[in-house]
Amino acid sequence: MMPPSMSEKKVGPVNLVDPEDGIHLGVVRLKGGFVEEIDLVGEEDPSLPYLLPGFVDPHIHGAVGVDFMSATEKDLERFECFLRSRGVTGCLLTTVSAPVENILKAADTLQSYVHSHPNSVFKGVHVEGPHINPKRRGAHKLEHVQRLHDEEFQNVFSHPMVKLMTLAPELEGFGQAVELAKRYDVILSIGHTEAPFSVITKAVEVGVKRFTHLCNGMPLIHHREVGPVGAAILLENVVAEIIVDGVHLSQEMVRLIHKLMGSRLELVTDAMEAAGLEDGRYKLGRIEVVVNAGIAHLSDDTLAGSTLTMDRAVLLFHKYTGANHSEIVKVSSHNAAFELGCKELGRLREGAPTPVVEIGSQFEYLKVHT
Repeated sequence: MMPPSMSEKKVGPVNLVDPEDGIHLGVVRLKGGFVEEIDLVGEEDPSLPYLLPGFVDPHIHGAVGVDFMSATEKDLERFECFLRSRGVTGCLLTTVSAPVENILKAADTLQSYVHSHPNSVFKGVHVEGPHINPKRRGAHKLEHVQRLHDEEFQNVFSHPMVKLMTLAPELEGFGQAVELAKRYDVILSIGHTEAPFSVITKAVEVGVKRFTHLCNGMPLIHHREVGPVGAAILLENVVAEIIVDGVHLSQEMVRLIHKLMGSRLELVTDAMEAAGLEDGRYKLGRIEVVVNAGIAHLSDDTLAGSTLTMDRAVLLFHKYTGANHSEIVKVSSHNAAFELGCKELGRLREGAPTPVVEIGSQFEYLKVHT
């Protein structure tokens, strides 16, 4: 990966959007991969563009021909360059259901890469599966979906790169997962589940505050059992991922979720290795995937991740919901950064890493500044 340019770049005057300091007119100076200086010059001017912190994607499997489960450190360099070009300052590389040793091998590769690239956008690993409900496995291979126990749980949770795990709370072993998550400071996320509202409520009471790709990999709301989707809406101290690509969720569903949950959302891509490439045949872990018209699916038409990028997700989210620039910052970076404890991300302030993202006042364009 090319080192950040040491040349200076000025952006502005633009409306600077920070989730805690609000919106102010200013000029930003970028240097060496960071926001070097911010000069505030006035109040918000709605006729001018808006500048936002770089995006944070806590759920991404791959892009540009790179699949995290089999990636080398050289592959990760190419992957990172692509993510930066799309405005990403932080992400969690995400596994698929696989033998635990394969998951740990991928985490080891990332650990080595991050050690030699201390300012990398890769902030850790999101373990998605194998401790999920096989009835809601989606594209995960059935033979790799399994309940983890004892030493397997211990080995996964104790790995220093593991920051988040998606699991089904109705499965045996959930209590052990909660204990280990607290011990090793790992975030638990409810996903690929058939848990009823009562089970999810108990999971939230013991510290689970998050849902993985809401509506996908779970039953939808029923008038006698609201399930995971209803729980995410009703329990106000939780957040939920959503994949806004026009495929995983309809425009109307995105609008409905936004109306009911407001900014308690995290935009994610759930992208696989075909992101940034043409249609064709690819892999998600060891799963054969066909990409047609930009839609990734198995041979039986089950969706298999996406080819979405965060810049496109942001524009679609605004198109579907009318969300303003301040809301966009929360759902595209700040919520995930706060959740992960990455204090340097999700804010537009001196010392923050680049890229930063310029968006037109009417969302008519999006431009990435590095």
